[in-house]
Amino acid sequence: MYSLRALLHAAIACWLLLNVFFNYFYCIFTDPGSPPADFLATRTNLRLLTTAIFARAWMHNCVGFYNYRFFFVFLFYLWIGCAYAVYMSSQLLFADDYNEQEWQLLFTFVLSFGIFGALSCLLGWHIFLVVTAQTTIDFYGNRQRKLEAKSRGKAWVNVFDLGAAHNFRNVFYSGGRHLWWTVMLLPSRARPVGDGISFRTRYQLDV
Repeated sequence: MYSLRALLHAAIACWLLLNVFFNYFYCIFTDPGSPPADFLATRTNLRLLTTAIFARAWMHNCVGFYNYRFFFVFLFYLWIGCAYAVYMSSQLLFADDYNEQEWQLLFTFVLSFGIFGALSCLLGWHIFLVVTAQTTIDFYGNRQRKLEAKSRGKAWVNVFDLGAAHNFRNVFYSGGRHLWWTVMLLPSRARPVGDGISFRTRYQLDV
């Protein structure tokens, strides 16, 4: 007879695995979206292109408007899974009856801890990008624009930054009456709202 604690750990592990694999494969097989052929006709459109798509070769796909949510949630649950593996292995590793010959346990702890550290940096970076309504390409471009504006004695603001709450909602909301953050809890294949080209600015935000 399995204990309640063992069943709880099994349920947590299955929940983490489900979300990791679901979002990973949907990120791979979802078309990230692409701009029309004449999209580079103007300078403004070139600016918007940077928010539409960027490459993640190790995902075997580009990550763009339509699959970025899957990519972000995949990182999030992989990060939690590694933290969970570090915690569980450390409980046995530092126990009084630990057998030093059980190298598999030590290997699991070291590997999970290393991946957890790397994912913490990557996930933290993407949280920053979501909070500030930028892509990686946007970040470097906006930094240059800010420096140029400062040299002219002016203040530069990101017109696509609607505030942290609105920015998160724009990434995770997929329409309907459900709360936007529910897609973080259970797998969802719903498409995001919008076309990946036209984005609302702070001047269009309802007060």
